[in-house]
Amino acid sequence: MSLADGEHLDVVGMTKRIGGGIRSYPSTCRIAVDPWVRAAELCTLGSKIHLGVLRSVCSAISNERKLVKLDRKRWPQYQDFPFDGSVLLSSRYRDIYRETEIGIDFSEIKGLPDKIEKISKELGKGPPPYLAILFADGDQMGKIISTMTSANMHREFSKTLSGFAGMAKGIVQENGGCLVYSGGDDVLALLPVDTCIKCARELYNAFSTLMQDQNKDEEKPGPLPTLSVGISIGHFIEPLEDLLEWGRGAEKAAKNPDRNGLAIHWHTRSSSMVSVRSQWSSRFDERMLLWVESFSKGYIPSRIIYDLRQLALEYCQWPSGESTSRAICYDLARLLKRKRQKKGTKEVDWPALMSAIVAALKDGVYEDNVSHFYHGSIMRLSNEWWIAARLSEITNFMTRRATDQDVMGEEAS
Repeated sequence: MSLADGEHLDVVGMTKRIGGGIRSYPSTCRIAVDPWVRAAELCTLGSKIHLGVLRSVCSAISNERKLVKLDRKRWPQYQDFPFDGSVLLSSRYRDIYRETEIGIDFSEIKGLPDKIEKISKELGKGPPPYLAILFADGDQMGKIISTMTSANMHREFSKTLSGFAGMAKGIVQENGGCLVYSGGDDVLALLPVDTCIKCARELYNAFSTLMQDQNKDEEKPGPLPTLSVGISIGHFIEPLEDLLEWGRGAEKAAKNPDRNGLAIHWHTRSSSMVSVRSQWSSRFDERMLLWVESFSKGYIPSRIIYDLRQLALEYCQWPSGESTSRAICYDLARLLKRKRQKKGTKEVDWPALMSAIVAALKDGVYEDNVSHFYHGSIMRLSNEWWIAARLSEITNFMTRRATDQDVMGEEAS
């Protein structure tokens, strides 16, 4: 077994290194690059052919037990490319050599970088290195269980929670994710960045529906449990223990101060974090997806985020109230219209965009140890846009694929 200078492995790491792929498990890197793989499979014929070549080369290496291949039955969501995502990142090839003992001249993976580069050129960007860690947990479950007065009520509630655990596995899989744990009202999953918010909403809806059905059957319906979800996004190269710790931090934020929340934390490689949080009842997730779409289509240019933070400085001493909110909205509309959307895009739906901006400004404030330098509501919107802009860079893979299909359809007609 080969170790790099200064490298240390725990029991889990050693098991993975020498296990030979007998019980394969998707790596954090494979989950991170999944949006790129899906887009390549669904994009133009050229990308699909190149991806097929990548699969063939990796299958040949896998047959010699030098590269782990994910089991089709266990992991059907990764069969477009059932190998470690590191193979798609040339910067990781030396690590692949160290762990798999593939020849240092990379003769066995000759041609892979060229195919990867061609796919990346078609998609507009190479494989993304970030993935999402999702933690979900029911709110005030102990308090709700304490209201149950019979053994039958407890049995039925346990049966309902067991049903949710089963549903969670399907929801995570359909969103290209990997379910690590699902027990009752607790869920831990690793997800591609482009599907993490959608997956969180589907988990929340499934939990809410089951709880409502459970409540209907009770003689004296009690309070409905809710589900708080924390999403932490980090680079796949970070230690897994750190990624998990960040995920738990996001889950804790989702529960505070009023539970029934969704929190999204983005951890950069520079160790800084940008975070946003709101209750599900505010449709916060829908607003985030609107921002992502707006950045993807050029309705909101990414460079406006810096103007927004400057605006937060200018308004820091303004009193809260309707007149201040109105002035902020006018300034934001001015900034957006001045920078305009990209040429060739459809006209912006300004009423919908401004309505979402107003909702964000009313939804809470940004808080940290320097928040007194900024207008809190504007900084909150700035954080939402910062995260959405980076999400859009990854979802653009699929946006480009949809655009290609539209063009091909028009040409065919």
